[in-house]
Amino acid sequence: MEKMHRYDGKGRQHFLFKEHYSFKLKPRLVYAGYLDKSAGWSEQDHWHNYCEILFVSEGKGQITVDGVTRAVYAGDVIVYNAGVSHEEQSDDEEPMELRFMALDRLQITNLPKNHLLPPGYSVVYSADRYYDVIHNYFQRIVQELNARDSFYAEIAENMARNLIMYLIRLINEQQKDSVDLLHGNKNIQIALEYMRANFRQELSLEEIASQCYLNKYYFSHLFTRLQGMSVGKYIQNLRIAEASRLLRESDRPVSDISVEVGFNNMSYFCRAFRREMNMTPLQYRKREK
Repeated sequence: MEKMHRYDGKGRQHFLFKEHYSFKLKPRLVYAGYLDKSAGWSEQDHWHNYCEILFVSEGKGQITVDGVTRAVYAGDVIVYNAGVSHEEQSDDEEPMELRFMALDRLQITNLPKNHLLPPGYSVVYSADRYYDVIHNYFQRIVQELNARDSFYAEIAENMARNLIMYLIRLINEQQKDSVDLLHGNKNIQIALEYMRANFRQELSLEEIASQCYLNKYYFSHLFTRLQGMSVGKYIQNLRIAEASRLLRESDRPVSDISVEVGFNNMSYFCRAFRREMNMTPLQYRKREK
């Protein structure tokens, strides 16, 4: 009879690895260090043949990467792949405090040597909930290199490898939002085309979401996030725009036009039109005629 060595109980739990990852990750720590707050500090444009990682522990400043400048703030992690042209400048009023390290022989599956980021990825990531973890790893690496006690090089390199794994987790989490938005944009385009073709009909949120195979609640949230308005508001705008065209180009009664564009209640159509156009349908027709 097979027995387990230990059993889970109130005071004992086993946590098993459900997934295994294989990174070709055997970096050599080239250097690590820190820069205390220094107003007006700047680093001129340069590049390395190794990967460099910076952590803004306090203050703010700006970086320029391949000619593009952006602001960085406390809690930001900055990753420079090998060969990437970059420069940094500290803010005069709130100078940056930096922690940094450089890695050579960094090899991740399917990426060039000394590349932590795939093509097209951002170079700046917010540490968020990993702030303390990242800060502590940088601190401990610098302490080991400074103290030079027994096995300091091995300990520092192992801590650098652990830090990289946290950074990969952080990058994957934050890039996933960007990837989701990219796919979201494609789904929203499908929904927009469907609404433009069918706005004269009664349209339900569930019906529209089904066109791009999304849950209606997720679709509603994604649509508002990307379009800046609700699905209902977008459909109403389409109907008002078409009603405006018909008022300009025809002499059809307002009641017929309201039904034609999808408003079954003429009173509601008139209120919606006035709210959007700051005049009644008849006033609009008179002005345009």
